Amino acid sequence: KTSFLKYLRYVAASDLLESFIQIDLNFLDRPDSSNELPNYVYSEIERQLLENYTININENYFVRGVLNKELMNLKKTPKGKKLLEDNIDKYNDFELEKIDDLCNDRHVYLTKVFHHLKKGQKYSIAIFMDNLDRRSPEMQEQAFLKASAMARDWASVIFISLRPDTYYHSQEIGVLDT
Repeated sequence: KTSFLKYLRYVAASDLLESFIQIDLNFLDRPDSSNELPNYVYSEIERQLLENYTININENYFVRGVLNKELMNLKKTPKGKKLLEDNIDKYNDFELEKIDDLCNDRHVYLTKVFHHLKKGQKYSIAIFMDNLDRRSPEMQEQAFLKASAMARDWASVIFISLRPDTYYHSQEIGVLDT
């Protein structure tokens, strides 16, 4: 499967995927448990965006670009409007708290990041989840559910490798119904 994914990325569909941000999530030996899966996925995406594409999703300018709509709406709220009129320093503190709140939910924030990259910078996103077939059925099921949410929310193409028996077993019990 790893060879197939590499062939797909670098030979068969290289011209198609050329304009994509490509994230490679290798599950060969990480995470240690299925509970750690979301944090592993989010951390790896953040790391690869920075290292491979020089996109720092935590940089002030970038964060404010991603959250521009929310920050503009914050100024129109009763509290935001009042603080802007009366005390700009308190408004700035209020705004920073709201930014922290919005960034702390990593899935939601990455949803906004990927939509920003797609609409504002014309990138498409492809995420490759490799070597899951070497992990436990529970890890594979959790990864599939995470991949399903990522594909839906992030408007991304997700490639995921599962064992056929895991796929058929999970399909029977309803986990892999997407």
